[in-house]
Amino acid sequence: MKGQCEWERQAALQARMEVARLLGSGQITLEKPSRDKYGRVAAFVLVDGQPVHAAMIQAGLARPYTGGKRSGWCGS
Repeated sequence: MKGQCEWERQAALQARMEVARLLGSGQITLEKPSRDKYGRVAAFVLVDGQPVHAAMIQAGLARPYTGGKRSGWCGS
């Protein structure tokens, strides 16, 4: 996993493990699936009706994105 600093790389690994854990813990549902400008599937992912993105934000492993330039995690 790429990152600007060791802390960011370790946080990325932790986030990947948490997503894998969440996805393996219940029934997965895709809400509002669509395709982005590159043809990739974009959707809200729910596990047993609970949004994965909200769990990741609450755990401090993700941040809300509302557009604009993304800030890095190093020095955060």
